[in-house]
Amino acid sequence: MIAVELRRAFANKLFVAALAIGLALAIAQLVTVVVPYGLGGEWSFWRTGSKGFYPNSLFNSWMGATSYSLWSVLYFFVLPLTACLPYADSLYADVRGGYAANIVSRGGAGRYFRAKVIAVFLTAGTVGVVPQLVNL
Repeated sequence: MIAVELRRAFANKLFVAALAIGLALAIAQLVTVVVPYGLGGEWSFWRTGSKGFYPNSLFNSWMGATSYSLWSVLYFFVLPLTACLPYADSLYADVRGGYAANIVSRGGAGRYFRAKVIAVFLTAGTVGVVPQLVNL
C-alpha cells in the first residue's frame, strides 16, 4: 500500500509543479546572489595570491543563510504552500471518487492512512529540501 501511494504521490503533476517552483527560486537566488558574490571584490585579495586572511565562503551566500535576498525570502514565504501542493488533496479525491472505500475495505483504514501520511510527508520533504540542496 505504501508503494502505491508513493508512486501516486511522486508521479503527480502538482508534485512536479511544486518542485519546479522551488528549483526556479533556488536557481534565481544562485544566479543573482551567489555568482556575483563569488566574482566580487571580496575574493580579489585571494585571486592575486596574497595570503594571511580567512577567505570569504560561498557557503555564506546559499539560500538558507541569506535572509536579505529577495529569492530566499520568497522561497521561504512560498515553502508552506509548495509543500502542501503536491499531495494534499489526494485524500479528498480518494474519498470523493470511492477509491478510499475500496482500499480501506481490502487493507484496513490504519494501513491506508499510514501509507497516506508517509507519502504526504515524503513529497512535502522532497519539495522543501531538494531546492535547498541544489542551491547549496
